[in-house]
Amino acid sequence: MQQLNLNLGSVLRIMWQDKQTRDEWEPRLSAVQRLGYQLELESVARGLRRITTVNVPPQTFELEIERFNDKKLIFVPIKRVKKYQGFAHRHNETDGNDPDSYVFGVVCKELTHGRMAKSLLIAGDHRSFGEMLGYPECCREFFHREFVQNGIPDLPWCQGLNTPAVEHTDTYRKIQGSAYLNMMLRYWSVRLAPHLPCSYRCASSVAWVESVWLPLAQSIDAVAADDLLRLLSMPTQFDVNKGVAIITTPLFKGVASSIPCAIRHVLDFSTEAF
Repeated sequence: MQQLNLNLGSVLRIMWQDKQTRDEWEPRLSAVQRLGYQLELESVARGLRRITTVNVPPQTFELEIERFNDKKLIFVPIKRVKKYQGFAHRHNETDGNDPDSYVFGVVCKELTHGRMAKSLLIAGDHRSFGEMLGYPECCREFFHREFVQNGIPDLPWCQGLNTPAVEHTDTYRKIQGSAYLNMMLRYWSVRLAPHLPCSYRCASSVAWVESVWLPLAQSIDAVAADDLLRLLSMPTQFDVNKGVAIITTPLFKGVASSIPCAIRHVLDFSTEAF
């Protein structure tokens, strides 16, 4: 995929199908987003994995640290990064004098794990860092190849290339996959798998979500977990061109920063017959 030298900054918008849909689903979406953050922390607190990553706003730093402490978790800061909306494809570093920033770091139960994760990330060892996060090996290798080596900042299209297509051309793919692995709504923190799967049918990722992540989500908030699955099961279109993606669902249309590709690429996702 040919990429342009573009940096449009952080773009994130959502446009509901109509007022009735917005009134019904906006509060439900907020609950789903809260569940996503709770999942990250609880997975470490309950010993399901060693670390997770977090962005702590300086304005609520003390409150967040207290939240970690309540769960007997340790925060290890790694770097100060510019604030962004949605999903960060890359971190733009800044300094402690920047009020429009986050403190990026890892949360752990054991300080040695946090320090090890920090060293790995600073060294650029994304494979080992992903292992500490509990991600499947095939997905760690996929991320290393596409993001690190090929320099592709957003991976829905690459995930689609790894998924058998019902219809396809060089710039269009129609695929069927697991709702568990639908990553096209993650810009709004709507995702079930905590990592970027190597395909929309990755067996290792599906097994991990079924055995670990979904039961954990249901134990925290069964209603929000059900709504999360509803959202991820919807037919979803990812339409990207020159750094901006338009994501279309039956409930809303969203706009987010994405791949600065020179030519428009479209991916149609459904869970039918999967």
